[in-house]
Amino acid sequence: MFRFAGRIATLSGVAVLAGASLIAQTVAISPGYVNLPLGGTQQYKATVTGLTPTTVTWGVTAGGGTITQTGLYTAPATVPKNGVLISATSTANPKISAVVYVNPEGPGPVITTMTPNPLAVGNDIITITASASAPFVSGAMAVCGGAQMSAKFISATQVTVTTYVPASPSTYSCYISNPGTWQSNTLSVPVTKSGSGGGGATPAPVVAPATATVPLGGAQQFSANNVTTWSAVAGTITSAGLYTAPAARAPPPSR
Repeated sequence: MFRFAGRIATLSGVAVLAGASLIAQTVAISPGYVNLPLGGTQQYKATVTGLTPTTVTWGVTAGGGTITQTGLYTAPATVPKNGVLISATSTANPKISAVVYVNPEGPGPVITTMTPNPLAVGNDIITITASASAPFVSGAMAVCGGAQMSAKFISATQVTVTTYVPASPSTYSCYISNPGTWQSNTLSVPVTKSGSGGGGATPAPVVAPATATVPLGGAQQFSANNVTTWSAVAGTITSAGLYTAPAARAPPPSR
């Protein structure tokens, strides 16, 4: 009976060992593939499974830059020929490791203006200007209002973007990326429901007061939104909206 019980105990131990051997031993790095500007930083995290302790040793195995033992990577100052490889190796078992690829990108264009400024709500054609020392190249892409869209290449210092400008939020932002480069700086311009802009529809004039009774020879100051010129059928009105009624009634039209 004792020997039989011992055999059972031995078989049970084998089963435990067999079960333990099925536990995967892995290292995983997050995030995965990323683009970074030269000199930019990225915090990485390593997840260790099936090994104790769950710590790793970080390293840069190709391409340059540096990484701390807390996983904070700093890209190099120049673009490497074939990108960068970052590794995380288990301290419990150095044969278990993971690698991720980083793509450091050179500087992008520098944008200086966006027109119209302000932008009108609606469909607009926005002209974006770049510095001559950090220009656009053909194939540049725009991100405006958080959405990626094509930029029409006009010249090294000018592209246009056709987009819809919503009423909210009150500002509209764009940046540009040349092929293979990091993004430009971001510019923001205000959005207004009044005035015209780009290809948006021109809002109707709004005059205040809407109606007025003015005695002969009297005056009335008007104000307005979306008005560029003033005119009066009878009397006169200045470019500032100051109306002066005629001194006498006009004769009735002849029949």
